[in-house]
Amino acid sequence: MTIAHLIKKIFLVSDNMAFNYLFDFIGRDDANKAIHNIGITNFNLSHKFSDSVNKNSTPRFIFFNQKGDTLYNQAPIISNQKIKNTHLDGVLKGKGYVKDGTVIEEPMDFSEKNYASIVALNQILERIIFPKVFSRNEQFNIEPEDYFFLRYWMSRTPNEVTIPFYDRETFFDSYCKFFIYGDKKGEMTNNTRIYNKVGLAYGTITDLAYVKDRNGIEFFLTATILTNKNEIFNDNKYEYDQLGIPFLAALGREIYQFEINKN
Repeated sequence: MTIAHLIKKIFLVSDNMAFNYLFDFIGRDDANKAIHNIGITNFNLSHKFSDSVNKNSTPRFIFFNQKGDTLYNQAPIISNQKIKNTHLDGVLKGKGYVKDGTVIEEPMDFSEKNYASIVALNQILERIIFPKVFSRNEQFNIEPEDYFFLRYWMSRTPNEVTIPFYDRETFFDSYCKFFIYGDKKGEMTNNTRIYNKVGLAYGTITDLAYVKDRNGIEFFLTATILTNKNEIFNDNKYEYDQLGIPFLAALGREIYQFEINKN
């Protein structure tokens, strides 16, 4: 397992455990600081996915080479930030939520959950796709080859790679490409590249993308939609496939056609 391998898994299939490893490796405080320092607000990471243990500390990280020699040894990181997004509208959601198998009949409190506005997400993506249009203080502190690496894997699909290998039936071509192709299988081609990151959590489905095709069509599109008909959170009964993904796919096709008509 390498840092590069984890990043690939995050973009290819939105792997939660890969996120957890990277979250611990960077540390919550430094991750938030890196975003805030380049002028992006309305963004707070506060926790890993599906892991309430050791919320404020990380494990030790040791990297080895193929001979077993230690290359890097990182001590546990202790987080000092206390994040609570109480200033936001709508942090109390729904009419109930499931906890330890029981439905609690009161709104779910999202004030301590990870938070990023769609404006902030779009600002992050713009800096990755076109870093040079921003001032040095607004850019990420990474090398040109790092930008290339991120853009390359953001634009790949699971069936284009063999390492890591993903079952083609489960992880089809548009598995994490909700815009334009999300409700279709086997229709993506190299003519259109979608540089994106998706998210699924508590009925909320999000995609932030830069779309570019070989005919000169290109645009940014970021959108999010809540699909939770019964208004009960954490019961895993959400309308992702029935409503959320088809909506984002249709939205992507409409914007794509709009851009074509402009030309």
